Amino acid sequence: MTEQVNHIQAADLAPLTADVFDRINELVSGVIDVTSIPPQAEEDGSDKWNLAHVIAHLTASIEERACIGSTLARGCEVGGQVRSETDWETIVSRDQLEHRLAESRRMAMGFLATWPHAPNLDQEYHHGWLGPMNAIACHLSGLSHAKGHLEQVEELSRQAT
Repeated sequence: MTEQVNHIQAADLAPLTADVFDRINELVSGVIDVTSIPPQAEEDGSDKWNLAHVIAHLTASIEERACIGSTLARGCEVGGQVRSETDWETIVSRDQLEHRLAESRRMAMGFLATWPHAPNLDQEYHHGWLGPMNAIACHLSGLSHAKGHLEQVEELSRQAT
């Protein structure tokens, strides 16, 4: 993945991060009921997620990868678990949804603020599915994961208006 994003510079990450959060905020702007789709089983037996669940999940991914990216950029190894996901069942109102998004944006941007002016781009994190990633690739992988949920956020938001 590092090779695929070698045209992206560290300075590009803050505007790209802001763009993802801006798009999510745009999609949920008309939401009235964040829990309008109760948890239930899909045809394949998996759980159907409501909007609160999707937002809790994608914000956790952004934060996790931003944290790992910051660690790598400073030339450190990543060890242990860094993912913390808000319990989606605690997000029951539009205000709580907006708070979760604002908090996640603040944290992701905060992790970027910890990057040195000359980040270490040789240090790698080995992701189970995505393989080795440097700091930039790792941060972008969180944004990419969130973008992968945008159609789902759009549809759930449409249903929740």
